[in-house]
This record gives sequence, C-alpha cells and structure tokens, in this order.
Amino acid sequence: MAAPNYKKNPGRVRMLNGEVVQVVLYNGRAKGHGKYFAGSVKDNLILDENNKPVPFDRIGELVGK
Repeated sequence: MAAPNYKKNPGRVRMLNGEVVQVVLYNGRAKGHGKYFAGSVKDNLILDENNKPVPFDRIGELVGK
C-alpha cells in the first residue's frame, strides 16, 4: 500500500505573538515525555513552565484560509 499523499496548505499557519510557529518533531522518550510534534519560533523550542515542549496544536492561534 502506498503512503498517503499529504499536501501542505501554505495559507494556514500558526502564529504566536506575531511570529510564525514552525513544526518540529520532538523525541523525548528518554525523558519519559514521548514523541510528538512541537513548535519553535526563531529556532527556539516553545516550552511550558516545566521545561517540556508544548504540543504544536496548542501553540498560538491558527490563521489563514
């Protein structure tokens, strides 16, 4: 079975304080955090109060089409 064909929608982005949030894959299994998509702004990972990366879908707001 072939892999599904996912297409990016460049009209929709996540914004945090006027900056575009980039998606990154976080692999924190060694720390017991698991593996999930997190976000970064200007090459800085977005962390919560416990220094754990915030899941991408919980960062900022979704803007665009």
